[in-house]
Amino acid sequence: MSVKRSLRDRLPRVRWWACTVLLMVLVLLGGLMETFYSPTGQSTDEGGGFTSTGAAWMSVGSLAAALALAVLVIWRRDRPLLVTLAGAAAGALLQVGPVAAMIGLASLIARRRGGQVVVGAVAAAAAVLVSTITDAYFSARSESIIQQFVVSEAGPAERAEVPVAVAVIIVLLSLGVPTAIGILQRVRGSEAAARQSRDVLDVELARSREREEIAREIHDVLGSRLSLLSIKAGAIEVREEEYPKIAGEIADIRWIASQSLDDLRSLLGVVKGESRPVSLTELRRIVEESVVEGQPVGLSIYLNEAEQAPDRLARAVVRVVQEAITNARKHAPGQFLTLSVSGGPGEGIEILAVNPLPERAADAPGTGRGLEGMRERTRMVGGELQAGAVGETFRIAARLPWPVQS
Repeated sequence: MSVKRSLRDRLPRVRWWACTVLLMVLVLLGGLMETFYSPTGQSTDEGGGFTSTGAAWMSVGSLAAALALAVLVIWRRDRPLLVTLAGAAAGALLQVGPVAAMIGLASLIARRRGGQVVVGAVAAAAAVLVSTITDAYFSARSESIIQQFVVSEAGPAERAEVPVAVAVIIVLLSLGVPTAIGILQRVRGSEAAARQSRDVLDVELARSREREEIAREIHDVLGSRLSLLSIKAGAIEVREEEYPKIAGEIADIRWIASQSLDDLRSLLGVVKGESRPVSLTELRRIVEESVVEGQPVGLSIYLNEAEQAPDRLARAVVRVVQEAITNARKHAPGQFLTLSVSGGPGEGIEILAVNPLPERAADAPGTGRGLEGMRERTRMVGGELQAGAVGETFRIAARLPWPVQS
């Protein structure tokens, strides 16, 4: 199965190289034919040597240009305009033919739009016209590809008359074939892009449905239980005279249940991708709501331009602060927690939470997930967090970057 998949993955690359080699061969063959049937290519003596040094150098230069154009064909997808212009220039000025320009034109039409296509089309058309007219009407029959293969009458040293219709057909085919291939490739590319976009939308739709299902399950399971807890606490609270010593605790339980429902709705919004933005201007209120009775906290907040903090950063700060408060409440109940949050754009945000270590272990041992969750929060925004015992205190220190918006 893996072998078949590997072959299937490599097939497009193999096809591309096979097509590239074929196009390179076409460019080289076109250059060889143009050079052979050119005036310099025909300037040879009886021994097969060139009659002049200039003719020899012209033939060598044309062959070198054809070889360079064949190599340039490899970049026809990434640099189609360059291939077209180079092929057009070489086809018009040297004896290599306009094959490279035609290949570049097809790729240009398939992958570019606007001005580049116009420039490339004009250059390719000019190269084809110059090559066709020169070959058909300004060369002897022995030096003309068109006269050799299209016109059968006339001797080897004479110039044959090429009908205008033949020249027009040659020009139209030379430009029409690459144009049609380019348009076909563009249509196929648009269809592939449309299929890819459709597949992406299908995946996003499936994920959205999955998130909605998860949110529904969370709401049905936790929402009903938290609502029941709030109702039970409210029922006990109205009978305050029967439970005078725990009336305050009951009120706290009801308030916590109510806040938990609000937090649950907010989290469900995150799951659905509809979360409400968080602002650091609300940080003091959020901290005060997170602190329960009997948990002393010394809070200091010094933030510059708190209202400008990105939502992702603000959300990470709030969650780290809330988890630090929860961690102190669970593992050092009744101990004084010193909490400070400071920073601003460009300098980042520093969070420091310090509480004395309790004399004995807390009744509710932790799983370590809270600290790991804080570390993950800070990593997601490019920050770092350190937590552990320092002397007789437990210290949580986090630093989150706040880049300056340009």
